[in-house]
Amino acid sequence: MQSSGDHHRDVCIIPVSAHGTNPASAAMVGMKIVAVGTDSKGNINIEELRKAAEANKDNLAALMVLLLLLCSFNMKIYIGHLLFHLY
Repeated sequence: MQSSGDHHRDVCIIPVSAHGTNPASAAMVGMKIVAVGTDSKGNINIEELRKAAEANKDNLAALMVLLLLLCSFNMKIYIGHLLFHLY
């Protein structure tokens, strides 16, 4: 982020179903973690993701997901991708 002049972008959104190493890795590089909810299968709650992206739009740097845990992977990642490009 620093090479593009986005020094202030330090927020990483991570689903609560993620393995503990995901938030730990983000924290180790100085990112602030914002957790979003999931359903019983680990699918990201898209409404929570939207709200988290909107609330952190000025500092948003990343969405960290483990693809193997996402049951409806293609649609969820596509929506997440679109949300991040909006903010």
